This record gives sequence, structure tokens and C-alpha cells, in this order.
Amino acid sequence: MYGGNLVPTKINADRKSFVVLSQYIGKDKESIYYMGRLQNVDYPTFRIDQNGIPKDKNYVYKEMFSKVLEPIKIEGVDIESFQHLTVGGVTDSRWSKDKNWYYLYQARLNTDYETTEFAGNDFVYDKAKLFVHFKKYPYLKFVREINEPPKSLTKKYIEYKNKLYYFKFIDNKETEIKEIEYRQMNNLKVINKHVIAINDTVVYYGIKIPHFHAATFEKIKDNEQPAFIRYYKDKNYVYLDTKIIKQADPKTFVMLGYSIAKDDKHVFYEENILEGADSKSFRKGKNLEWIDDHGNRFDLKGKRIISTEDEIESQTKLNNTVQTKIETNQSHFKIDSGIKITFTVTNNSNKEYDFCYWQTPLEKSFTSNFFEITFDDKIIAYSGMMVKRTPPKKTDYLVLKSKQSISETINLIEGYAIDKKGKYKIIFRGSTINGLQDSDQIEFTID
Repeated sequence: MYGGNLVPTKINADRKSFVVLSQYIGKDKESIYYMGRLQNVDYPTFRIDQNGIPKDKNYVYKEMFSKVLEPIKIEGVDIESFQHLTVGGVTDSRWSKDKNWYYLYQARLNTDYETTEFAGNDFVYDKAKLFVHFKKYPYLKFVREINEPPKSLTKKYIEYKNKLYYFKFIDNKETEIKEIEYRQMNNLKVINKHVIAINDTVVYYGIKIPHFHAATFEKIKDNEQPAFIRYYKDKNYVYLDTKIIKQADPKTFVMLGYSIAKDDKHVFYEENILEGADSKSFRKGKNLEWIDDHGNRFDLKGKRIISTEDEIESQTKLNNTVQTKIETNQSHFKIDSGIKITFTVTNNSNKEYDFCYWQTPLEKSFTSNFFEITFDDKIIAYSGMMVKRTPPKKTDYLVLKSKQSISETINLIEGYAIDKKGKYKIIFRGSTINGLQDSDQIEFTID
């Protein structure tokens, strides 16, 4: 059987009676297994329903990356009719219903069951009220009373009686509902889910932008794919979000990739001109660099690369003064319990140090195999997610001031099958993308 991300996992199941129930769930004549691990469920009544949801007579179950079928505990839920809902064309396990109620994060919603519907990705309504829902919290926020269904314009915008509504989730606490009124909708132009034009006005992330020319306003694309940075243009200007880039020519401006663009005279990183870069010959080089025919080289953040020996020596010294460290708060763990490892990056230099935090525990979850764990002199296979990405943007970098540290704790069993008793050795392995050094090796024991 396979556990996690298609890594073979040997299980102690009865081979003759073993039956595959779903991609990660199987059973033999006595037990249920999920991702290769024995599960504590009611065996006689356990089943996978027509919607692919694990159930038994007592609970509906959620499939967890920690290799556990976790009971979804909802008081009074009808297990037989329980199902997850499709929101925005995608099955969303945060939303569910049974024959009596709708639920958000397993919390019962007091909406009219027969008339409850979704509008876009953010709004819910019934026959009398319009609500907005919070992606991280189990409740709805009342918006207004209604007497007819609202209309979805995009996944983010809805319209109700000459008013637009747009929901903006700012951070973990603050939210904002934008309401935009208009007299009559003579023309609707959808640029993307966040940006639309109503008549002669562009509405950008819920805000009217008067200096955009609605008829010619468009998002600039990179090789027929949406650019990673928000470049737009109209007949007059090129924009970074809503900011005018006065030096850019909208007729010749093109995206080259990531945060780099050019027109017939200049090369840009975001809204900044790369001084000295030759627009005509500027192109992608090797090793995630940008080059031109005059010997200029720039990195993905638009910084000039100077390849002198002194510069290389200086950068090497800086990298060597940035330390990675892993540690646990105990040396012994019980089998099947959480194994928490704290990862720390410390800048011991006298300068600021910036690095991409990808492929480290600073992402707060496993996205790649960044630990090397050995047991009995053999490397344990990685069983977590493998995330494919485009090259990092400016927001994917962290800056550590001189002598500053940053830490994050992660549970090893979410990425590795640690299911045997004995002594384990672990080390963090830095990668090209983050440029971090390997950590020292530490040990722990499973009792």
C-alpha cells in the first residue's frame, strides 16, 4: 500500500482479504487502514459513501495528512445524508450539509435550509438575508436583507439592485465589505475575478479607480498566462496595481516573467527601472538570472549580480554566519504520538540577511523533503506533499536583521512514517532555493 505522496509503506494486513476502498483507504478481514496506518473506527459499519466520504455508524471522518481518520464531531448530525458542498466549482470540505442543516467548519448555520444558496466564493443567501462567510471562522456575517436572489458577476463580485458587493479578508481579524452603487449597468467588462469595469468605471479589488480608462484597461499577461505580479495597462499608461509607471510605454510593454518586464527603452523590476540594462537584448539566463548582451546580470529580485572575487567572498562569509538549528523539547517519544521539531534560523552577521523561506519549516507545513531522517542507518522516505511552484516573488523572502532569529515548530509525523521503536537521527538540509546551511544532527528515541 502507498502512504502519503505515493511512497510505499509496508503494513501488517491480511493479504488475502485486503480490499482497496479508496486511494488511501483499505481494509482486510479485521481492520481499516488509512495511508498504511491502522484506524480506530467501527469496522462492521465502516464504508466510503457515494461522495467518497468515510463514515461508520458513529461518525463522519476527515482524512488528515497525519495519517489519521479524524472524527467530524457535530451534535445531532445525520450521518447518512452528510456531504461536503461544491463552492465555486470545487468541493470544499469546510462546507457541508445533511438533510436538516448547513454547516461551516462543523458549526450549524441558522439559515433557511430550503433556500440557502451560494453567490460567488464569499457570499451566502437565503430567501430573506445576504451573508458573507469567513474562510477561517465558523460563522456568517449579515450583510443586508433581500427579497430576490443576488447575481454573481465573478467569483468575488455579486450584484443586488444596482449595488456591487466585494468581500476583502485583510488579515486574521479584520475584514471589509465593499459596497459600490451605480445607476444602471449598461456594460460589464470582467478583467479578472477582482477587477471589473462597470460602464466607464474600473472597480479594482472593491474600489473605484477614476484614472483607469475602462474601455482599454486590461491585465498584462506573460506568455498567455497571468503574470505573477499585477501589471495592467490602458491606452495611456502601464500600472503596477493602481500606481502609474510613468516611464513605461503601454504600446511596447511586455512581461518577461516573474516580476520582470520591459518596453522598447527600459527594463523594469516591479515599477523600478533596472539601470544600465539593455532592453533589446534583455533575456533569461541560466541559474535563475536575467542577462543582456552588455554583460549585465540581475537576480529574480532585480538586484545587479557582481561576479568579482571580493563580492563572492563577501557573500560566502555572510552565508556562513547564518546558522540553522533544529531541536526538540524532549529526547524520547511514544510511538504514534506527535514528534515536534523546532527549526531556527539565526543571522549572526552584522548585516541584514534575506532568504526565501520555501522548503523550510517556516512554511508551517511540509511542502518538500527538507529533513534527512535515518533509522538503523537507512533514510526514511518522505511521505508528505511535494509542491510545484513558479520562482519566488518578493513576498516569499524573509529579512533577518543583524543578530535576529526566527523559529517555527513542525510535527514530523505529518511528513514521515516514523512508526518503529528505536533511535532516530535527523538533520535539516538547506537547498538552492533558500540558500541556508545544513543544521547539526540531533537524535531522538521512539519508545
